[in-house]
Amino acid sequence: MARNLAYLVYVGVLVIVGYLFGILTGEQRERELARWFGGEAGVAGETEPGSGAVPGGGAGAGGSAHAPGAGAAAPPGPAAGPHRDAASGLVPEEASDQVRDLAAAALAGDAEAQFDLAVAYDYGDGVREDDGEAASWYRRAAEQGHPSAQNDLGYLYETGEGVGPDMAEAVRWYRRAAEQGLALAQNNLGLLHQSGKGVARDDGAAAQWFRRAAEQGHHDAQHNLATLYDEGRGVARNGGEALKWYRLAAEDGEAASNNSLAWFLATAPEDRLRDGGRAVEAAEIAVGLEPENPNYLDTLAAALAEAGRFDEVITAQERAVTLLANAGEDRAAAEFSTRLELYRSGRPARR
Repeated sequence: MARNLAYLVYVGVLVIVGYLFGILTGEQRERELARWFGGEAGVAGETEPGSGAVPGGGAGAGGSAHAPGAGAAAPPGPAAGPHRDAASGLVPEEASDQVRDLAAAALAGDAEAQFDLAVAYDYGDGVREDDGEAASWYRRAAEQGHPSAQNDLGYLYETGEGVGPDMAEAVRWYRRAAEQGLALAQNNLGLLHQSGKGVARDDGAAAQWFRRAAEQGHHDAQHNLATLYDEGRGVARNGGEALKWYRLAAEDGEAASNNSLAWFLATAPEDRLRDGGRAVEAAEIAVGLEPENPNYLDTLAAALAEAGRFDEVITAQERAVTLLANAGEDRAAAEFSTRLELYRSGRPARR
């Protein structure tokens, strides 16, 4: 009797929370409680709580940046019943216990849990992957001001995953997250301004957003800002600033960022900024990660030439030309062949 009374109190709290957040109505409450707790909600005296979710469990307490994942992998085999829209509060029966915990907290209005549940659906972690479900939960968290959810919802609108593609909505959600200081969203918004997707093309605005993200240590934004300084787009050309941001971007250890740093150090117009030795180091990182990338081999050849190591230059450049020719990239192969002749004459590449 005491146990049934406690359960009635618990169910009453859930129902009240559902009303407060405008999530559950009518028979949905009964179906949800039955689904989660293993009985018919309207007959509490006949049904004891099952092993389902406990509201508030599983929601992360950290910041807005989350690694994908909301629980253990779903068990193998087909779903036990029809898949219902998660926005109605019903999770698939094959979902992990942690996803059920997240669903309970998400339905109670916890923005962090809503975001984590969206990520689970987005990546298929603990529940079957479903872009539509992910979009529903990202939206709920985003409307409560969760910056990572706003960014991810913007991405779904940009790509059309789980929602119809809508660049105006993508810009709107990226901007809301960017204005809250989320570096990822600031970089994404900068890219839209740079490309003119969803907004007027504006390299100056792109540079402003890239800078805000770059100053927070976002490596892609640092690389993007470096490129604008290197090419003088949206900002006055400044080789020193370009080199500064290329170096910071390359600290991520990725092939692309090290390739860009190496190319700049090998071919910069300013004599004082070129450094053949450091260019070779960065180029070798890129080629080590992607040895069959012709662009990275081309950069390595330029770096070796700047370092005066012409005995090694020809091998690298010939390999780059061969890879392009085999891939049918005749125009690029011709451009690389022109540099090959330059190196054969004992001269480095310059911009």
